[in-house]
Amino acid sequence: MVASQSRQTVVISNPADFPVTVVRVLVQGSGFALVSPIRAPSVIPAHGELAITLASPHLEGASSGDLLPEIDSAVGRFTRVGLKGRGV
Repeated sequence: MVASQSRQTVVISNPADFPVTVVRVLVQGSGFALVSPIRAPSVIPAHGELAITLASPHLEGASSGDLLPEIDSAVGRFTRVGLKGRGV
């Protein structure tokens, strides 16, 4: 049996003393999807947060993927956040 999708909120925190610009957010892997894309670019203020809503697995069994926020910075453009879930 496959259940309907549920929504989960992922919060990206900026611990730095300066703002960070998120250019876009991608989801890779199976079972997860962005519910609503962020407005790009989106600035996370110093010590602030950005909430992203995802549809969690709706496929039966284990699912995994990655949330990939693209950061406008001089070092590494993508930050990888592992996602795991189980559809029932």
